[in-house]
Amino acid sequence: MSGRAPSGVIADLYDLGDPDGASMPLWLATRRAAIVLQPPEQLALCLPTTSGLDRPLRRADAQRQLPLFATTPETRAAVAARPPLAKQMQARLPARLESAHVARDLVAQACHTWHLPQLLQRSRLVMSELVANAVVHAGTHPRRQSRLGHRAPSQE
Repeated sequence: MSGRAPSGVIADLYDLGDPDGASMPLWLATRRAAIVLQPPEQLALCLPTTSGLDRPLRRADAQRQLPLFATTPETRAAVAARPPLAKQMQARLPARLESAHVARDLVAQACHTWHLPQLLQRSRLVMSELVANAVVHAGTHPRRQSRLGHRAPSQE
């Protein structure tokens, strides 16, 4: 096994005795808790399509946020193929032109961290212009914070 972090957490619910799907709120809360971890984790459920929990999860359209799979190999393959969850970088920027430099550095760090060198130059330019325009034309803090987030394109 490589030194890479796991790409997600799989909950195998084949032996879960929940004929009425009463545990659905627990799994939705577990999903919410997993994405606020640092670093965030993906959660996928493996459960039979005939289970009492599968039906309410699919009816509630929870599948968009909580992937459901019928077999363990299918779940493992899907989790391994998914990109990591979004990560954020942020900085508080004062209403000064020098903040554009800080914003450019933040974008450079993000592009390096997320392995997106092809976006580096354009992203630095765009962020610099946004911050400079906010300071010069609005005379205000550029929303007091600049945040960058990255989520790789979905495989859907």
